[in-house]
Amino acid sequence: MYLLIGKNHLIPIRDIVALCKAHRTRASKANGWKQFQFPYVSLADDGIVRSYVITEGAVYGSSIALETLVSRYKRSFATTAENRV
Repeated sequence: MYLLIGKNHLIPIRDIVALCKAHRTRASKANGWKQFQFPYVSLADDGIVRSYVITEGAVYGSSIALETLVSRYKRSFATTAENRV
């Protein structure tokens, strides 16, 4: 199963370590993605990162809200469970 995280970019769900909300007002203080030792991939067309998707190999800055990503994540498992019944 895969999760669409922006710009037609899909990542395997099993590779996701964490989904984090990006705080625009705190970004300059917290250094956001810079605290991780992984490559950073920006998927925000407008330059506004709303969430971070942390995988085993990279940190992705997504323009999709955290709530939307979590909803997609949950929906992918609900669909799989329905198919098994």
